[in-house]
Amino acid sequence: MPRPRSPPRRGEIFEHNICPTLLFGLERLRDGLDYIYGRNVYTVYGDIMQFTVRVNLPKPHDLVKYLQDEGYLRREPLQDIPERVKEQIKANGWYQIQPYDQEERDPGW
Repeated sequence: MPRPRSPPRRGEIFEHNICPTLLFGLERLRDGLDYIYGRNVYTVYGDIMQFTVRVNLPKPHDLVKYLQDEGYLRREPLQDIPERVKEQIKANGWYQIQPYDQEERDPGW
């Protein structure tokens, strides 16, 4: 009989790898991650070879399949990354999506 999975320890980090050829675009990926985890609780980093989603929340077990089932990622990878997506990735550098990167700053800061 399989052992029940113990609850995550405080501060435990979960990482999920995503192939960029599955992306429709970074905003659609962000929408999917916001839907699953909520806003500002995950980081996506990587380059045109591979993305990694880092989060302190344990769900879901197979993030890529879940995002595909919900329509946030392609079912089948493309041969090449679409040029628009490739340019977005290059423009962002290593960190593609970070907590609070879309929050408006107070002009008085």
